[in-house]
Amino acid sequence: MKYHRILLITTLGGDARAAIAAIRRIAPQAERLVIVAGLPARKFSWLINDAPPDLHQAAGAALDGLRDAAQGAAAAVDVELVPELDIGVLDEIAAALRVDLLVTAALPLGSVSIVAGLRQRRSVAVLWVPESTAPQAERPLTELVCVALGQRARAAIAAFLRDQGDPAQHVTVLLLAGPVPQDLAAAVDVAGIRAAVEFVAPQGLSPGQWLDERMRTNSPDLLVYARMPTALLLSARWRAPSLLLPPPAPVIRPALQRDMDAPDLVDDGAALRARFEYAAGIGRRAPIPDQPLAFVSGGRVVALLTTCDGEVELPGDLRADSYGVFRTKETAPSQPLADLEQRVAVLRPATAPLVLFDAELTPEELPALRGLAAAGAHELLAVRIRPMRSCRSIRGRLQAAGFEPRVVDASLVLDEGAALDVSENLDGVRLARVAAHMRAAGFPVVAIVYRGAERPAAHGVAALLVHEIATAAPLPAARLGGRRMALAQRLEAMTAAPVIAGNRVDIELDNVKARRWLLEAIAAASRRIHLQVYAAADDDVGRQVEAALMHAAGRGVTVRLLIDSLHGQHGSLGESNPLLERLGSQPGIELRVSQPITGMPSLLDIKQRDHRKLVVVDNQIALLGGRNLAHEYYSGFDEVPLTPQSMWREVPWLDAGARVEGPAVAALERAFLNAWTDQGGSAFDVADTAPAGGAPARVVIHRGLRDAATLE
Repeated sequence: MKYHRILLITTLGGDARAAIAAIRRIAPQAERLVIVAGLPARKFSWLINDAPPDLHQAAGAALDGLRDAAQGAAAAVDVELVPELDIGVLDEIAAALRVDLLVTAALPLGSVSIVAGLRQRRSVAVLWVPESTAPQAERPLTELVCVALGQRARAAIAAFLRDQGDPAQHVTVLLLAGPVPQDLAAAVDVAGIRAAVEFVAPQGLSPGQWLDERMRTNSPDLLVYARMPTALLLSARWRAPSLLLPPPAPVIRPALQRDMDAPDLVDDGAALRARFEYAAGIGRRAPIPDQPLAFVSGGRVVALLTTCDGEVELPGDLRADSYGVFRTKETAPSQPLADLEQRVAVLRPATAPLVLFDAELTPEELPALRGLAAAGAHELLAVRIRPMRSCRSIRGRLQAAGFEPRVVDASLVLDEGAALDVSENLDGVRLARVAAHMRAAGFPVVAIVYRGAERPAAHGVAALLVHEIATAAPLPAARLGGRRMALAQRLEAMTAAPVIAGNRVDIELDNVKARRWLLEAIAAASRRIHLQVYAAADDDVGRQVEAALMHAAGRGVTVRLLIDSLHGQHGSLGESNPLLERLGSQPGIELRVSQPITGMPSLLDIKQRDHRKLVVVDNQIALLGGRNLAHEYYSGFDEVPLTPQSMWREVPWLDAGARVEGPAVAALERAFLNAWTDQGGSAFDVADTAPAGGAPARVVIHRGLRDAATLE
């Protein structure tokens, strides 16, 4: 251990050999040892004044004996005689020495208060060595028992093991009775403890009874306490050195500060993102507002970061497996292990097959997962799909069921919002997306266990309901963990869309250019035009496109129009769109509206609509992007005189689009064909398109919430 300046307090004539032997073991690199011997009240009270020569000789011999016994215990050894063990005198000696370890031996009971006072004044550790303890051989300390009854005591013990522990030591940490928290392994990592640590929470025994049994069967080299165990020291019933740690500084937190909560982190090769919320609340977890946070690893603060709406990105050079976190306004927090509020693990790709499950599985459903864990040594990981329950409560539920208390948050893994407006029946889709994302990052995910009525499209993994686990076929083999997919593999895994080579793709971010592309493509059409939009307005832009389509139809071009019925305001709830009425009545133009609503609509009727915006001309050119057929999508800012009184539909929108030529056009037209025939339209042939450039592309088709590929 790393104690260097030691003050040993004893009585003249007492036996300090055991204490000196303990110093040699506990502080093998001691620089200075000062031994202060006090005069026993009765035996030597008159020694200073009129003592006969033989008693002076006896005192000198006692001091010489202390010097001889302490030889080699430190680089420098001093022995002092004081008339009495006065706290003021001892404090002056301790201050001059700059003591970092106080040792007591052969002291009367009345001196305990002096030792306690010195510990408090100098904030030093105290080594208590009962006089009856037999001197131990000068071998390293290998077996320690640390008493940590309470959270502050655990923090003090952790700081001690961080600073004074050794990899060769075995440490037993005695906790209060009850289940041993399963996150203590992460706590050891956060604290920077290198020794082998075992946690014990005795059932049916008091801490004293457990220690009695331990001392009878396997006495440790050292007992370590975080708080003053007065009764234990006075009784001295355990003949082993006891180390009392310095008094901890008070932890000051703002009054009424709400508890912090956070999911574990997923290292997917991008920036490591963390989210911090309030643990208590009704409904959705509220993010902690912008807040300076200290991140602790190895027992030290490794980063001071400020959240934005509860989220923060960790620097790329931080590579710990877990972090302790606390709120702070200090630039250099002095006692990080005592201040810790939250621990989060960092999950990285490993080799064991991984099964993701919905964190909302009930306590009655969780035991079914044990079959998956046992078959093929699968690891299990809870995924919080909706931020309605605290991660703390989820971890408690997992621990009660005997599972490792790890939980990640779906929206954090996917880097998106919470999607609270989507039915819980589709939570399995988000779980499947988390699985796809983690597989692409190198995690060997083989299955998901989801909730809800809708079975998700899970690419490369098994998707199971709880009741299907017992009869499920063997899970697919895990891909070797730790290898992140190349970009091409990653995109294919997440979207199930292959690469199409040989295209020309032009991108635009300008409404006027988009309008020109659209009108030029319609004007150049010679065989057919396929146009699909979500909404169409009878305004200046709508009428320009109407005129172009009618002119094309007049020269023999086949025009097929597919419009969402609800937002196209045509054919649903009794509405009729004049623009579409005119187009639909024109020879050569066939109009279809998708998903018309004729009765009382359900939420699905309203929410699950076809939002595609796509134009394909002559099987040669395709236009796609975010623009509906209306003024605000295709008007430039320099074309509209805006005033404070302008209505919102007059204001141009910012949008984007692409013009595609080459083989990808055929894939896009087949997507239109599927949507067209789904709404009762007659099928038509789609020929493969010749190469037109060197750009590779993927055509990713979104077929509703069950197939959420485009959300990636």
